[in-house]
Amino acid sequence: MKNLSIVIAVIFTIGAFSTQIQAQDLGTVTNESSRAFQWRLESNVGNGHGGTQMKLNRNDLTLFPVIVESGSLSGGRLRLKSELNNGTDWLLDNSNNRFRIFTDGYERFSINTKSEVAVSASPGSLSEGGEIKLLGAAGNNPWHLDNVNGWFRLHHSGAVWFAVSNGGQVQSKSIKVTNSPTADFVFESDYRLPNLSEVEKYILENKHLPEIQSARDMTENGVIIEEFQIKLLQKIEELTLYTIAQQKRLDDQQSVIVGLQSEIKKLKQ
Repeated sequence: MKNLSIVIAVIFTIGAFSTQIQAQDLGTVTNESSRAFQWRLESNVGNGHGGTQMKLNRNDLTLFPVIVESGSLSGGRLRLKSELNNGTDWLLDNSNNRFRIFTDGYERFSINTKSEVAVSASPGSLSEGGEIKLLGAAGNNPWHLDNVNGWFRLHHSGAVWFAVSNGGQVQSKSIKVTNSPTADFVFESDYRLPNLSEVEKYILENKHLPEIQSARDMTENGVIIEEFQIKLLQKIEELTLYTIAQQKRLDDQQSVIVGLQSEIKKLKQ
């Protein structure tokens, strides 16, 4: 990695002075395995691209063929030649304050002075937007992020696991919220369970449950899902306590009824 850094630094540093470069030795570099290499920089004019071609040689083996080009609409531009005769060249340039990477006449990647990054759509595609592929380590599946038909998608192995539409719709296989509080405080002995008469009065006056947002508030200000879920759970747990208390009263009433029926039966004898 140290040697590669040296090479890249040399290439980009000399770009602005390419017309003045002559063939020269860059010295001997020893890499991590203690093998020495002699580096040499060569410069040629008239390469067919309107610029200067540079070759970085290592022990007479040509590496990193680069063409420094000039253009009327762009700033500095580098053409990275393919090692194949019919291969694709890649170009890097500075256009309208954007660093761009493109090939075959299509911009593939760009970043501007505001650090906004763009990955462009596939050429000729009507639905496919930019796509980023995150390679997996140790043989794991790669993940893809893309923009298709207005949807931001996260997917791998042909299955979409998370997606957001340009209208704000969210789709996911599953969502797990961590470190979320619960409403189990309802079951604590010191919790004051609201009287049902109080709840009825509140509902009649406000048209919604206590501690729950009104429909108007939800429409105007939205809902924080985590808080809303906890409040709903709180109401379910309160309802469970009401049901338990009601069942106890029913059981007591049933015992009284059975006792009265026994007394009535005795009186009839």
